[in-house]
Order: sequence, then C-alpha cells, then structure tokens
Amino acid sequence: MRQNWTCPFCKHPSTIGDHDIDDVRGENYVRSVDGYKSVMGRFIVCPNPACKKITFTLGLLEVRLSESGRRIQTENITHFWHLIPDSEAKIYPKDIVPSAIIEDYEESCKIKEDSPKASATLSRRALQGMIRDFWGVKKPQDYKGLWTLKNEIEAIKDLVDPDVWAAIDAVREVGNIGAHMELDVNVIIDVEPEEATKLIGLIELLIEEWYINRYERKQRLTEIKKIADDKKVLKVAIK
Repeated sequence: MRQNWTCPFCKHPSTIGDHDIDDVRGENYVRSVDGYKSVMGRFIVCPNPACKKITFTLGLLEVRLSESGRRIQTENITHFWHLIPDSEAKIYPKDIVPSAIIEDYEESCKIKEDSPKASATLSRRALQGMIRDFWGVKKPQDYKGLWTLKNEIEAIKDLVDPDVWAAIDAVREVGNIGAHMELDVNVIIDVEPEEATKLIGLIELLIEEWYINRYERKQRLTEIKKIADDKKVLKVAIK
C-alpha cells in the first residue's frame, strides 16, 4: 500500500511504498500489569535521490492471546517514539530562521506528548520570538504600561491576514496556561497533545509564510536581476 509522506530532513513530499519501508518486529514478549507487549521498529528511506536519509521510529505493540494460548501481535500501538530524527519537528535552515526560534520549536515538538502545557508555552515563546525578529516589534520608548506579548500581537494586527492574526492570538492564550499560574490554583486547565500539535502546526505555517517565503522570493528576484545584468554585459561585449 502506498502513502503520502514528507521527509523531515529534505522536506520533499513523496509517495512511499513497501520498498521504502522496512518494519522490524521483536520476537520477545513482555508481560506487565497492562498485558503482553512487544516492539516494532520502522525504517523509512527517503526516496529523494538527493537525500536518501533514514528515519526510524519505535512502537510498543499490544499482544493478545489466542484461544490456544498463542501470543499474537496486534497493530495497536500504545506508545510511540521518534528516534531518527528525535521528534516530528521539520528541519529548518538556521541561516534563514533564527536558531533561538528553531530551538523553541524543536523542543515544543519533542515534549508535546509528555507535557502538552509546556509544549504550548514553548510555541508561545517561539511565536513571540518571530514577531520581534521578523516584524521588528519592540516596546515604544514612550510606552509607560506593562508591555506584553498581547501588545506585540496587537502591533501586527494590520500587517497580517485577519484569520492568521486570530490564530496567533489563540497561541498566546493557550500558551498562557503554561506560562502563567492561574489566580485560583484550584482551577486546572489542561492542554491536550492534539491541541499542542495544532499550535505547533501554526508555528510551522508562520515559519514557512514569513521566513521561507521571504528567502525564496529574494532568491527569485536575485536570479532575475542576474539575468538582466548578464544581458547588459553581453550587450556591451557585442558593441
């Protein structure tokens, strides 16, 4: 069976099949309070000839007993780990995206399952770093009040798409759950892993739309200018 897949290293979208995937299933079984468990490792080789890097994941499988007492592996994965690379974080070039933003983003990806609230907090910090770096937003010298991320988001309200701005403000609000203790310590607000994943998705979208698109646009314009310059040189040579 073939499936759509994007390499985390080269970001090349591909359609991969059985020849790109190699599953390694453990033959040993462990009995625990949660029943029998086994492991399965999965290698995927990027089909892009310019990449060919390996990703490796490990899953903990449930094992059921047949009527005869035979142990049978199921496809139900109860725990899952990214080992190569060590998270689902996309690889972004540090000469295009500031390293501090990449570090917050990557760490947010790593801990989203174990600590979604901490992941949301890191997404919030990555967002703040992007607003300050990409848009050059900073506290005005004549501003007398408390300058917060909310102020910084308000500062770019007229510079971005309204739907994007609303999503950006949502990251701030959800990230606040982990960044600031509630006034009532008895009020516990959880962030689910799926919600942390969606916040990470917005950070990825903004990195692509702000940093990567700006870089690619500059590259295209530079190439066009180079064509014009080359033609000028050729014109002078002909004369």
